[in-house]
Amino acid sequence: MLPEFDPQSFLLDWDILPCRSPSLAQQADALRKGLGRAQLWARQNELSREIVLQACLQDWRYDHQCEASRAPWLGELLKLVDLDGQLREQILHHFISLPELDSLDQFCGLAVTLTRQGDDRFHKRLRELVAAPPDPDTPWLGESEILELEGLDGLVYLAKLVGRKLSEGADVSSHYFYMSAVDRWGEEAVQDRLRQETDLSVQNFLENKRREIVERVQAGKAKAPPPVPTIDGILNGVVRGVSSWAESASDEELAKLAEALNRSSDRQAIKSLLRVFRLRPMPDGCSRLIELCQDSDDDVVWRAFDALSLIRHPEVRRFGLSQIEHPQNRFRTLQVFAQNFEEGDDVRLIKTISDVDQLEAGSLHELVGGIEKILTCQPEAASRYLGPLAWRYSPCQICRGQIFRLLRKHQRVPAWMMEEAAFDAEEAISGNRLDV
Repeated sequence: MLPEFDPQSFLLDWDILPCRSPSLAQQADALRKGLGRAQLWARQNELSREIVLQACLQDWRYDHQCEASRAPWLGELLKLVDLDGQLREQILHHFISLPELDSLDQFCGLAVTLTRQGDDRFHKRLRELVAAPPDPDTPWLGESEILELEGLDGLVYLAKLVGRKLSEGADVSSHYFYMSAVDRWGEEAVQDRLRQETDLSVQNFLENKRREIVERVQAGKAKAPPPVPTIDGILNGVVRGVSSWAESASDEELAKLAEALNRSSDRQAIKSLLRVFRLRPMPDGCSRLIELCQDSDDDVVWRAFDALSLIRHPEVRRFGLSQIEHPQNRFRTLQVFAQNFEEGDDVRLIKTISDVDQLEAGSLHELVGGIEKILTCQPEAASRYLGPLAWRYSPCQICRGQIFRLLRKHQRVPAWMMEEAAFDAEEAISGNRLDV
């Protein structure tokens, strides 16, 4: 533990600030998280070429579905550290042999970046990959990158590929690239470009697309509208539309649901009711929610903690203090201080997570989520220690963006963070495009 807990010693001793001569572990961690300090180190010749190569060959993003591709960011790093082109050769070799199928999406993004840097071999390999997808579960990989590089000509190329497969009887009904092209250029421009082509494969594709659209419209007409949530429906497990219903629910309706939650022992009903009370405070809900926070069903527990975080009450604070060092619940417990924060809690909470540099990514993600809720409600008190800690250790660049947005909203971004943010992997951060 720190001998003197002041802001400067905290920033240094907890490895928050970008250091001048990073260890290999610090470099790998920055690349894994997408922190801008990696680019600052590269500009100072303090970034290992081998670690940059590994970050290119393996997709190190925490959430591959939600976080944007790191390819443009990695491309900038390659320009700084790969002056002799040797790393590029190794990346191309891997792109040809594809030993890491989990990194295909990143390889496709790097193909765009490196093609634009003048190496057309990556463009050629990208076309080969799209023509013969190595993973049948993700046949769309590389398609948006072809559109990015080739524009409407790329659309024609993809339509020809699919049209040929359709003529061979293949089941390729989902044409993701078509909708991507429509999003980019509009349906009229897309249709006009394809109609100009006399190639039979393109015409086959267009006819198939026309039938798909007709079938989709007919299916939409036949589909019944989703049911409007009611109290009885929620009690019976209806979840669709519950969020919008909860936001406009009357006090009387919330009281009825709270009474039902107090009585219910059915797990599915409890989970459904907690969906409401994660959005609106549960009337007189302290005791019941605290009880559910200690349930044996983990799904119930995290929902109950979410609901408890909306309630300000001495009983909630006492429970939070009793749980903050609990091995299983300490990160979930952070959020209950969002409404129950008192002077000195930032230091108290920080001292319970002194092992932050040893935590797995999942635990870090939960930790940062709790800090985000505290920052939202207690921006001045929480920005001294908790904000910088969440910025440094968030495994997810989207969550880091949320932390940065909150700090910037309340003018609590320190100079060192602003400098680093300009080179972050998350474009919303580096481009200063976060809505405050």
